[in-house]
Amino acid sequence: MLQVIFQSLFCDAEWRHTCGMVQKMKKETEYYIEISKEVCDYLERLSYDIETRKSIITRLFDEAKNSSDDAVLKSPAFQSYHAELEEAAASYETAKKDLEKFLDEKVKEKSGEVELYNWNLEDFRQPEVHIVIVKE
Repeated sequence: MLQVIFQSLFCDAEWRHTCGMVQKMKKETEYYIEISKEVCDYLERLSYDIETRKSIITRLFDEAKNSSDDAVLKSPAFQSYHAELEEAAASYETAKKDLEKFLDEKVKEKSGEVELYNWNLEDFRQPEVHIVIVKE
């Protein structure tokens, strides 16, 4: 078991090192794209909904971890929170895809072409998305 963990850590470290080297070989351009406060607030709410449901489900599991009975998995509370988690996660993924469509257009407008990029909404208090264009 320890060997598997060590190999996993080693592979992750090796991957990070390799990615770092590849990243240094690429030319990057960074900038921010402003998004509406409503979109930012919506993404924050969905993220909060997901994390809240995960926390509640984890607490339900923790309460039942010493029990051999699987009643907690069949309980109405668990079923309800699990359904809410699935719904929030699906809504969050849909919202991210919609945001990516918007970002695709903005990146294309800025550079005049479709480019490979990474994006990150770094802080929900700032309605702007950090864009990193990666060019080889």
